[in-house]
Amino acid sequence: MNKPAWIHGRRLEWLGTATVVAAAIWYWLQFFNRNTNLLDEGSTAAQAMRVVRGDLIYRDFFTVVTPGSYYTTAWLFQLFGEHLIVLRWAALITGIGILIATLLITRPLASWPFAAGAALLTTVWGWFLCTPNFYSLEAALFGLTGLAVFLHAQASANDRAQRQMLVASGVAIGVTAMVKQNVGTFAAIALLLSIWLTAIFDSTIDARRRLRETVAFIGGICVPVVPTVAWLVAAGAGPY
Repeated sequence: MNKPAWIHGRRLEWLGTATVVAAAIWYWLQFFNRNTNLLDEGSTAAQAMRVVRGDLIYRDFFTVVTPGSYYTTAWLFQLFGEHLIVLRWAALITGIGILIATLLITRPLASWPFAAGAALLTTVWGWFLCTPNFYSLEAALFGLTGLAVFLHAQASANDRAQRQMLVASGVAIGVTAMVKQNVGTFAAIALLLSIWLTAIFDSTIDARRRLRETVAFIGGICVPVVPTVAWLVAAGAGPY
């Protein structure tokens, strides 16, 4: 008995996805054996080491971005040792996460070859940041996670589940802002605008429902942002 064509197609798609992921991993591995770049990789590692030793970002040293990636790197250094290879493995894993998130977001909107192509483009972009500009990579991963959850929320017919997913999406975008402020801000503005601008496709505009969605999303953003800012101010980083 012949198997249905959709089963054969799904197997080919999974095989293709595995091939794309393997190619991306190989691509990322090409930059492991090299010297350091003091501008991004070196500064990220140095500032993370200061965090490990008890310094507080914005009080004891300054950086132009929000603190998330430095504390992520400091935590990894505490677990695996203060080595650049730890940061490079973190960049690789984050880059693969970005690829998979892009594929999952794009696949319902496009055929598999186009979704795979979009995912591979994120790998090329990530490789250009292989110094690595780790905060950009980490922000991209959290931002894409927030977008994926947001899209699932908009597709949900259950109001309660939708609001819960919007809160979760807001949390991911809030974390994005705490990793790289401009990426989180742009993502938050874009998703908030989409809540209201999609009203043009409705026969009647339900402003109350959209206001509830807005409140849920903003509430989620506040979950990581407000405690982080309050902690930094209370710890003496307020002037910055």
